[in-house]
Amino acid sequence: MATSGALVRFFKPAAGQFTNPALATPNVIFASAVAKHSNSLRPQHTVLALANFLGLELNLDHLEGDEAALITDVLKQTGSVLITWEHDSDDCGRLCANKPARSPAVAG
Repeated sequence: MATSGALVRFFKPAAGQFTNPALATPNVIFASAVAKHSNSLRPQHTVLALANFLGLELNLDHLEGDEAALITDVLKQTGSVLITWEHDSDDCGRLCANKPARSPAVAG
């Protein structure tokens, strides 16, 4: 889980200062849930070390294919939100692109 561990310092720098001012430590982390049509744990494993380090519980309320409801929930959150999703789905990015920006940057 090298990627998962690397995200800890990417989103929570040891020196306390981000190299890019558009970055922020997430207050909420969404990951796609496992279902019959989407049985990959990779999105969850990708952010598990970060969630544990920050003391956050992964939000697993949405499945692949439920991106519209996911984005509705994301927009209800306060602070910074991190989404990790199925790599073959571009729906999250497409749906986010159609919403007004609430933060300095949206990474795809």
